Amino acid sequence: MQGGEPEAAAVDGALLCIDCGQLAWPASPAATPHRHDESTALARQPACTHCDHRSWIELGRDSAALALREDEELRADVRRRGARPMVARGMVGLVVGATLGLSFIGTLWGVAVVGGLAGLVAGLSNYRTATLHRGPPPTLPVRWSMALPPDAQQLEVRAGAARAVGDLLTAPLTGRRCVAYEVGVRHDDDRDAPLGTWALLEQRITAVEVDGRPVDPQTTHLQLPRARLGSTAEVELDDAARGYLQRRGLALAGSTFELYESVLEADERVELCVRADGEAGAALRCEAKHPVRVDGDRAPRVE
Repeated sequence: MQGGEPEAAAVDGALLCIDCGQLAWPASPAATPHRHDESTALARQPACTHCDHRSWIELGRDSAALALREDEELRADVRRRGARPMVARGMVGLVVGATLGLSFIGTLWGVAVVGGLAGLVAGLSNYRTATLHRGPPPTLPVRWSMALPPDAQQLEVRAGAARAVGDLLTAPLTGRRCVAYEVGVRHDDDRDAPLGTWALLEQRITAVEVDGRPVDPQTTHLQLPRARLGSTAEVELDDAARGYLQRRGLALAGSTFELYESVLEADERVELCVRADGEAGAALRCEAKHPVRVDGDRAPRVE
């Protein structure tokens, strides 16, 4: 911002609910960020359909996108190195305890007992401190746009070809034509990781039928094998793919991500899992010889 003027949006970016991470698109042209009076576009934006809050930020603005990326990169680093401070502190406690045991007891038995207890206390203290300062692990991606997995114990399964009854979709990163796709972005290559560790998970389904039953794109969760495309340093992306990522606050300059894109082709054999109690919510997955979990925590793996 210069001279008191609001920062202009670099791209026509998505809106992000800072309470739950769901993506949305502006209902009207963007205005000054972080103002909530009735004259701004953000004030006119409907509430988040997941958490019913109105805490929107505009990812088309470089400052908002940069702040979000810095926060998620820090959290990813904490996840990778979370055990190291505890181990280091435990080792220091062990050395100090061993020295005290040798000094005051004078036997190897004393070294083992006092050193072990000191290391244990130091480790537990570190664990307690870390637990008090961090909240519960996130259960949703930093950015997401998809129907969540059906919350039901009993699911009815219908198998058949995924017959398109609407226009085909174009997968954002590879341009493949399909009836459904999932795009995933994360900071490492753990495709089996829980939902809450992803930087982006976005799914789209066109109008499609399975065994004569229409699939509701708004309430159906895709469970496709997650296919890694490569890191942003390895994959050549065209302008459309780069724009797709940038509109979601994932500009490639200065960052390296792992990219995933899975597609469901027209007439591919699938299974549609719907709630047996008749409530909304379903899962769509590739037909398999053996049952596949539909709880969304883990996805089938593709090499």
